[in-house]
Amino acid sequence: MTFNESTPPPNIPPPAAKTPPMVVWALVLSILGFCGITAIIGIVLGFIGRGRAKEVGKGVGQATAAIVIGAAWLVIGLIGLAVGAGSTDTTSTDQVVEQAVEEAPQETDSRKTSESEPTEAETSPDFESPTEEASTAEPEPSPTEETPEPVVEETETETLAQSNAVSMAMNYLDFSAFSKQGLIEQLEYEGFSSADAEYAVNNIAVNWREQAARKAQEYLDYSAFSRSGLIDQLEFEGFTRNQATYGADAVGL
Repeated sequence: MTFNESTPPPNIPPPAAKTPPMVVWALVLSILGFCGITAIIGIVLGFIGRGRAKEVGKGVGQATAAIVIGAAWLVIGLIGLAVGAGSTDTTSTDQVVEQAVEEAPQETDSRKTSESEPTEAETSPDFESPTEEASTAEPEPSPTEETPEPVVEETETETLAQSNAVSMAMNYLDFSAFSKQGLIEQLEYEGFSSADAEYAVNNIAVNWREQAARKAQEYLDYSAFSRSGLIDQLEFEGFTRNQATYGADAVGL
């Protein structure tokens, strides 16, 4: 029995991979990148075409070359702009300096001319210079000043008891408020004589109205008062009616 043997079909090779057109355009535009914007377009197309070239397996190197060439053109352009801007600034600065140097001598010459040339009034025969007038003018005699005689003030010598009374009065005022009469009585209670106590109170700087305000606040810190009751209490402490009223006003009553 005879069999018909069919010959197998020949092996057809697969079609060769082609470089994506986008890669070709990216390379062309990057090469023309000296024109400016074409370098940026070439770089963008190079990145996009590189992905497609990896898929088909051809054109990856060309896409990479397009990116590198476009980037190189961009760097060259930026360097050129920087150099041009620097040269422009230098040129403008040199022009300003040259103009200032040219103008300076003219101003100096004009000043020298105006100072050296005499005016018509100075050339007249009746003109007298200020120096001549100053030399011919007779100096006026200066009036004799009388020195005042020093005034000698008689100072009263402070006794030790008076000095101690002053110190004691100031110590009391540091931690509490007093009326003038109340402070005198407190010093007398401490053993000072009436004369020394009055001397101490009269020789310290005290605002008795402010003392009345402090005393009023001390009373309100531990007890409640009406306005009239607080004024009466301050008068009881030795403050005058005016001082007691000021103290009540100061604390808001």
